[in-house]
Amino acid sequence: MKEAISVLEPHLEGKRGAVRGKIVLATVFGDVHDIGKNLVGTILKNQGYEVIDCGKQVPSDEIINIVKRERPDAVGLSALLVATSREMGRL
Repeated sequence: MKEAISVLEPHLEGKRGAVRGKIVLATVFGDVHDIGKNLVGTILKNQGYEVIDCGKQVPSDEIINIVKRERPDAVGLSALLVATSREMGRL
């Protein structure tokens, strides 16, 4: 997946110039499925957003600390499984 994105990324038309905003992305704790998060991150970067990708299986307290430190315009959380999507409610 990451290799495919790295091949496509130079060919995607992106916005140049000023950063349009800052977004924090993370896959919640307990979930290892991050393909959707990675695709969203790539699209946002190519549209001029600064993306802070926290990775996968990120504990809630770590996400909260990153948000407090980075002060993003938006936070995107990813979870594939119903059980792990409940982790989003803790934020």
